[in-house]
Amino acid sequence: MKFTGEFEVKADAGSVFDFLTDAHRMASLVPDVENMEVTESGDIRMTVRVGLSFIKGRFNLRMRILNRIPKSHAEIQGNGSGSGSSVDFHGYCDISEEQGRSRVKWSADVTIGGLAATMGSRMVQNASEKYIAQLVESFRKAFEK
Repeated sequence: MKFTGEFEVKADAGSVFDFLTDAHRMASLVPDVENMEVTESGDIRMTVRVGLSFIKGRFNLRMRILNRIPKSHAEIQGNGSGSGSSVDFHGYCDISEEQGRSRVKWSADVTIGGLAATMGSRMVQNASEKYIAQLVESFRKAFEK
């Protein structure tokens, strides 16, 4: 599945880039995180509680921030598994700034396997879009404080 979007925040590009590439700050936006650690190699590992229809439980995720271009670009690659399902993803964020506001254009390629893949693409896509909207709104609110 492919997801794309863009949003604006009241912050300069450097602040937005710093937030996007800070594992602890980004993890604070992810709903239902039970634990999170950053390894010496830079991998981000977290356990998240999930619930999608009849699939409920814990999901173990591993992510890495790649291709950092200060103030303008970052990529996040990861995978995870749990509750009989799996996910692989690769996301891109491009940041531009104008008059103290930053526009973040993002896209993500997501592959879902296991039980979640048997649920039907419409249900999985709708749930994914809702989850992404929640992450974007949390990110925006982080800059309104």
